[in-house]
Amino acid sequence: MRLIALLWLAAVSSFAARPRYGGTLVVEMRGAPNALDPLAADSPDAHRLSLLIFDRLVDLDDKGVRPGLATSWTSDATQNHWTFHLRPNVKLHDGSALTPGAIATALNTALSGRAIQANGETITIQSVLPMPGLLYELAHARASIAIRLTNGTLQGSGPFRAMEWLPGEKLIVAAFDGYWAGRPYLDGVEVRLGRGLRDQLSELEAGKADVIETTPAEFRRQELRGRRAWPGATADLIALVHLRGRPAVQDARLRQAVALAVDRGPMWNVLLQKQGETTASLLPSWMTGFGFVFANQRDPAKARELGAGQPAITLGHDPADWVLKSIAERIALNAREASLTMRLATGIDADAVLARLHSTSIDPRLTLGDYCRQLKVQTPAGASTPEGLYQAERRLLDGYWIVPLFHVPALYALQIRVRNWVPAGSLHWRLEEVWLEAAP
Repeated sequence: MRLIALLWLAAVSSFAARPRYGGTLVVEMRGAPNALDPLAADSPDAHRLSLLIFDRLVDLDDKGVRPGLATSWTSDATQNHWTFHLRPNVKLHDGSALTPGAIATALNTALSGRAIQANGETITIQSVLPMPGLLYELAHARASIAIRLTNGTLQGSGPFRAMEWLPGEKLIVAAFDGYWAGRPYLDGVEVRLGRGLRDQLSELEAGKADVIETTPAEFRRQELRGRRAWPGATADLIALVHLRGRPAVQDARLRQAVALAVDRGPMWNVLLQKQGETTASLLPSWMTGFGFVFANQRDPAKARELGAGQPAITLGHDPADWVLKSIAERIALNAREASLTMRLATGIDADAVLARLHSTSIDPRLTLGDYCRQLKVQTPAGASTPEGLYQAERRLLDGYWIVPLFHVPALYALQIRVRNWVPAGSLHWRLEEVWLEAAP
């Protein structure tokens, strides 16, 4: 009898752990993107939302590049010519067929400087220059296959279809029954945008939200309370950016003085709770291998010498980002310790800003491009080789206009019922693989 009971318990346990269909996942985000169009999306939050709706030729997971709308691919020896074999019978959300010609048109819009053609059930991409990083480029959200209809709307073939979209406020999507990889487990996802930390925590505590973004300190508290805390990839860059148009920061000696005054260690220890890593490089070391070359210096005495007689400056930050707010306060304290005059500003009246830069790629060249777009600076030419990438970083950092501080992960707190959340360290959400346990 005891053996039978044990077997029964094991069977029940196994059944309870199986994925189940149904339910709506409620996600709350700090960001408030205003566009779902992959080409108009101006933030990784917008890209995360677009990836729910639109497919790409290839995708990325923790093991590397995997098939998407393309089932396989080949290139010539020079990597100037690539051929992608397309998945058959893929449907758009309106039920119509996704044709090779429509895919080629979408890619021609997304990728510049390449010749892209549909040939039967294949897509060919050619360039006069080698394209060794093409697969990573095609896995980027900007290369999503968004079909532009004559009425101006977009059609996708992704795991979810848009049901309601209030820019900057809310997105509701429903499972697409005709998805080529199989219907998602969830019936739908509701994403609430522009939510402050207090609101997110309150909704999580009340059971009104399933997934929220959180801070390093709150991340630890959620773990202690028995909730699941989940780190994303360490790809966000927190950097101090001097604004080129502001008269107060035109002297390079002042910009260098600010850089030398910053004490990263205590901030990483206390404010970031040792999440991520301190840095003096734009790109994380795990991407390039040469991040250690950029010196992570602090020299208050030299900062005092360089900053003597310099004007007061203001440091701005996103008031909704509690992590940036706490770091900005500590930087202002470091500046005062080095006899620099710095005050905090949350409006447009700032000489420098504390910025959080994001990327949705693990390719260093594409990540640098993402950072430069958010900084509104030109990506330096020649960043296609490791040496060229290093030189591009060096040029961007010359003059101390940009002072990298930390590479940090995105942090989430989840209700216990949320299962199969995105793999730890992933840059992308994979909500088609998420499922919800039934209420007890």
